[in-house]
Amino acid sequence: MTIMNGIKKRLKKAKGKWVEVLLNILWAYQTTPLKATNEMPYSLAFGFEVVISLEVGLPTIRTEAYDASHNEEVLARDIDLTNKRREKALIRMANYQKQLAKTYNQRGQHREFSVGDLILRKVVGNTKDLADGKLGLNWEGPYKIPKLAGKGAYYLGDSEGKQVLRLWNSTNLKKYYH
Repeated sequence: MTIMNGIKKRLKKAKGKWVEVLLNILWAYQTTPLKATNEMPYSLAFGFEVVISLEVGLPTIRTEAYDASHNEEVLARDIDLTNKRREKALIRMANYQKQLAKTYNQRGQHREFSVGDLILRKVVGNTKDLADGKLGLNWEGPYKIPKLAGKGAYYLGDSEGKQVLRLWNSTNLKKYYH
């Protein structure tokens, strides 16, 4: 998704030239620290930070302080530390995912239904009648729950007992009070 967003931002109107900018976008992705790990994917894969091509031609602190004999020693030390950096990145990523799940679960509306409950189902884009316009129905039904499909997923049946073809998630359902 990140790569697709980068391509879209770079191209704007010239959508057919994505092949030409793909390498630059991939390089940018590999050399940018990710929020989840706080590390660059390149440095996690190869064990050291990358020097960008622009930095090679310009006098910067990193290029001026470069010493070839000392470089071999530093690379050997960095390779030893690579596994520790990867472990830290995994811990950070697990913590980041845990925080994301906590935030998502706090915002989500968890609805529990039982077999036999009457419910309404949200009118989604492919079942919505476009002629209704803004004042069309948002909920349709009532439907009855003949059986449970799993955690948060339900089979629906209409008033004659005929089963609706697909499963429905509880976020698209609400209890019907008559």
